[in-house]
Amino acid sequence: MALRDTNQAGRERRQYPRFDVANSAEIIVADGEQRMNCLVTDWAVGGARLCPHDPDSCPNLFTLITRDGREHTCQVVWRRGGEVGVKFPRPDRIMK
Repeated sequence: MALRDTNQAGRERRQYPRFDVANSAEIIVADGEQRMNCLVTDWAVGGARLCPHDPDSCPNLFTLITRDGREHTCQVVWRRGGEVGVKFPRPDRIMK
């Protein structure tokens, strides 16, 4: 079976390629008091797919701290079941 480049087929709309990962991370709410564990299931330069411990209480804007200690501002762009898709916006483009 041959692999197809879905971007050439016109179906892939992502700006950056995503890579499958399975890394733990932590969601920090703006006030810094609330924290939530999550699993990062795929990653790209512009965003990620997360499985938060409690997806219903995951805020629309938060800081993600990855296991290597890096902080990323995240803005939720979609929610499906127990998954959350986020983008990493520039600070001047955050929609609250």
